[in-house]
Amino acid sequence: MPDGSATLTMTLHAAIADVPAADWDACAGDGNPFVSHAFLSALEDSGSANARTGWLPQHAVLRDAAGSIVAAVPVGRVASVKSAVPLPTGRTLYLSVPTAVLT
Repeated sequence: MPDGSATLTMTLHAAIADVPAADWDACAGDGNPFVSHAFLSALEDSGSANARTGWLPQHAVLRDAAGSIVAAVPVGRVASVKSAVPLPTGRTLYLSVPTAVLT
């Protein structure tokens, strides 16, 4: 860059499989298993994280000018999943992932 600072590029990935496991885990460290490549992959591969469940993975990756991953973070986008469930009591349960409201 003109000011002499390093050039960094951020990309978003809809699947953890798009990011090499070794690179991801090098950034994630081993202090929290819930951000490991294997855990995130299991969520996606099992169908636990998808539009149907209301959670859309968006993994943020920061690369240096050489293309090496220097930072990574799992980010999720909540899908717009809404439904109304009529209850036998005459009330309606409105579901909107990730919340539920009883009226």
